[in-house]
Amino acid sequence: MNIVKIVNKYILILICGVSPFLLSANNKYNIDVELEPAKRTVKGHLQMSFYNSTNDTLQELWVHLWPNAYSGHHTPWAKQMVQLGQLDFRYGKSLGKIDSLNFTVDGRALTLMTSDDQPDVGVILLNQPLLPGKSITLNTPFRVKLPEMTSRSGYTGSFYSLTQWYPKFAVYQGGEWQSMSYLEQGEFFSDFADYQVKVTLPSVYGFAATGYQYKPVDTTESKITYEVNQSEIHDFAWFASRKFIVKQKEITLKSGKKVTLQAYVHNEAIADDILHYASETVQYMSENVGEYPYDVCTVVEGVAGIGNGMEYPTICNIEGGATLKVEVVHEVIHNWWYGILANNERKEPFLDESLTSYYEHRVIARLAENESSWIEEHKGVAKYFGLNRLPEKPMEKNVLLQQYRTNLQQPDNLTSEEYSGANYYAMMYAKGAFDIKNLEGYLGREAFDQLMQVFYEKNKFQHISIAGLQQHFKEECDKDTEWFFEGILKSSEVSDLSVKGIRKENARLNVTLKNKKSLKTATEVALVDKDLNVLESVWVEDFENEKQISFSDHKDAYAVLVDPQWLTPESNRRNNFAKVNGIRSWKPAQVRLLGSLEDPTKNQLFLTPVLAGNKYDGFMLGLALYNRVFPVKKLEYELVPLFAFKSKQFNWIGNVSYHISPKKQKPIDIEIGLHSKSFSINNRPIDLKFIKLQPFMEATFRKLSNDNGPIHKVGYRNIHIWQDAYAAQRDSITGDVSFSKVKGHFNTSEFWYSLQNLHSIYPHELKTVVRFDKDYVRQSVEFRQKFRYTRKGSFVHMRFFAGAFYYRNEDISFRRNAVVGFNMSGINGKNDYLYDGSYFGRNAQEGFASRQMMMGEGNFKVFTPLQNIPEGKTVNGLFAANFKLDAPVKWLPVQLFLDMGYSIDKVLMPDNLLPVKQFHYDMGFCISLMDEAIEVYFPLLMSDNFRTYYKSNLPKFGQRITFAINMDKLNFHKGIRENLLEKVMK
Repeated sequence: MNIVKIVNKYILILICGVSPFLLSANNKYNIDVELEPAKRTVKGHLQMSFYNSTNDTLQELWVHLWPNAYSGHHTPWAKQMVQLGQLDFRYGKSLGKIDSLNFTVDGRALTLMTSDDQPDVGVILLNQPLLPGKSITLNTPFRVKLPEMTSRSGYTGSFYSLTQWYPKFAVYQGGEWQSMSYLEQGEFFSDFADYQVKVTLPSVYGFAATGYQYKPVDTTESKITYEVNQSEIHDFAWFASRKFIVKQKEITLKSGKKVTLQAYVHNEAIADDILHYASETVQYMSENVGEYPYDVCTVVEGVAGIGNGMEYPTICNIEGGATLKVEVVHEVIHNWWYGILANNERKEPFLDESLTSYYEHRVIARLAENESSWIEEHKGVAKYFGLNRLPEKPMEKNVLLQQYRTNLQQPDNLTSEEYSGANYYAMMYAKGAFDIKNLEGYLGREAFDQLMQVFYEKNKFQHISIAGLQQHFKEECDKDTEWFFEGILKSSEVSDLSVKGIRKENARLNVTLKNKKSLKTATEVALVDKDLNVLESVWVEDFENEKQISFSDHKDAYAVLVDPQWLTPESNRRNNFAKVNGIRSWKPAQVRLLGSLEDPTKNQLFLTPVLAGNKYDGFMLGLALYNRVFPVKKLEYELVPLFAFKSKQFNWIGNVSYHISPKKQKPIDIEIGLHSKSFSINNRPIDLKFIKLQPFMEATFRKLSNDNGPIHKVGYRNIHIWQDAYAAQRDSITGDVSFSKVKGHFNTSEFWYSLQNLHSIYPHELKTVVRFDKDYVRQSVEFRQKFRYTRKGSFVHMRFFAGAFYYRNEDISFRRNAVVGFNMSGINGKNDYLYDGSYFGRNAQEGFASRQMMMGEGNFKVFTPLQNIPEGKTVNGLFAANFKLDAPVKWLPVQLFLDMGYSIDKVLMPDNLLPVKQFHYDMGFCISLMDEAIEVYFPLLMSDNFRTYYKSNLPKFGQRITFAINMDKLNFHKGIRENLLEKVMK
């Protein structure tokens, strides 16, 4: 930085330092309200002044009426809550609203317009235009009917949260009103103003609010009135509770300024911790960004439903619990990023959430300097699972790897509405913070802090933008940062930096780096020892193609590691690592029982003992060998060899798949893989087995801004089955019968398309499958729809199925080969001719094993296994409708079911008859466990054909009970990934 820049910087700091004392906010709010706990309302009067600081003449004023977000189930906020899967308000929570509005100017009435679609945004028509440089003062009474605690506002018992609760001017910027509905995901944008607020409460209530609370201004036996005056803020929030416990602490900043810290809690045990965390945060941010300008900083412990934490000027609320430290630090930091430096959080959430999360990491690190980490306290466990070799924040960084490898990542510079729920967390709170940390490392912390301090002084109490921050760095920074602002922030592409080669020369290690993709990023490159401790590191500017760097040849040097802190958006970290000696890319093996987080410097193999069994193989003992748990890998495999003690043979299950992530994210993922398995299928009169080999390919398309859908999938699989059969031979002399194995093989192909929407209230899925081989072509269409009718997750389930044959080889007797037809009942082992399911007794016709089915096709819960051609079986056409009703209480795993179907058949040849056209039905109840992974069916009523069969063959009620096991829903890896992602996000 040259001398002119240095002088200009300090002149700017001086001017900006005194400007808050020379200027005041132009908008003003004078509010006088009273809380009425019995009515759950707040009512009073508002005087609000708007100053037209633009060059435009205004004909109307836009205001936010955000309590109307709670006025119905079809407001923008209510719809977003359903989309995010948060259903408390949709089921059971009381409504809220703002009413009694009557805006006037100098006693003359104004017209307020709202819409049914957006009741939380209003337009006030002015009686005369508001010229540039002029102000206008409006008056109105208002009343807020509070909802039960939901989102950020409402009541629970005697606790009240009054946030976004009064009519507030929208921001007029860029020639238009920046009006917005209240939303859960994505926050706010307001002008700075001066506030004078009076709040009257029953005297038994404690009171916490924006601004410093000195003492009540009016007190009676039953009521108490507080007055708060605060300038240079863009919002006002307050909280009340009969159970508040208050603790205070005064701190002195380096300038000598004193700040009072306040903790309003319901649990006194956490008050001192809150004050400690808040104190450290205010002092750290004042020293490293800019001095805290207010006299007070308050933290309120809220109640369940208020959210994990939320910020308002000079005050924030937290829930506490295990994340108390992070919540307090994060929300207090928001006093800088969106409190003092006010961006449009809805349009550019990066500026408040990512910057706040970045500084949160710094403050947490400061707090932890004198504390031992979890890894240090649990060295044995940490080393076993490889946590000691991973960078800071390993869970968040592995969540990002999951998003990168499933091609679901989004850029940092989007609006809040453009992110999916998962990505709003992953991109804003995790990736954005790591991107800033990478920028800091590239510039150096001292230089970075100086830049941010100047930006703070220049922009405090103003609206900021990413473009403004970019321009500031361009003007004030000696290094080029366009790779960050034009690349990292705006791109959804991932990087791929690798170590191409290492050459020793004159006691130096000359390293060649390669950038394999078009995204350019600065990064750290380190020389590390065997435990990945950094011996020496350099920060490399963004580059294309190749880059040369050099290290000293340390005696403990083991490898070169690109981006050791995992700060760049890398999806493939294996080529970030190269050994100094020996085979550069070779990585030592790491074998672990059950699993571990990914360590890209190791060749990881995970093991899990497996117990299994079926009627023919008996008890089986095996070992699952696999290379992934979380996150997904580009190449994944699992092999499960099993020894069967009854059949005395080795069986197996094997899967391998490779994921291709198209650069443009359309589709987001292409998976190419191979599935194989082998088990016994019979043991009478001789042992028989099958082998399945199935190559497949599937492409997934989805909208990145929506976690729940629509999700489109297109796929193909080719199924090869080698299966044993037996042939009987009779001795012509003795008459004895002997049996021999006959090897058979067939090949079948399938194309499929599915459309899935995981809507929280009415999820649905459409799937069509075309299956064919040389003898037939058939197609099925299946539609599933669920309707939620309780908050906890009780549904009405509907399913419709239709299947038909387009072609059948007339030379094939389908009576003798009816297995390829459609089944009215669920698919039992005999009819599962593609061996898609896992059965205890695949060909059993009696006993417990014979009553297992796989849900599909007609999906009836009754079937007739002793008949050569089961009831409803068809090689022509089949239609079915299936209905289930969950119990209204989720803890009761009982469902009622009703199935109806119609099968169509016609004579092919005299010896090739199938059951004729027929209507079928069954109904009963089901015990459903583990999200329908295991289901047991109890049929009570059924059509005559099934009833006749059971009377003749299975007369006892217990013999009619059937069951199904959905192995996909019992998938260990899938469950770990979904649950781990959900836990980290929370």
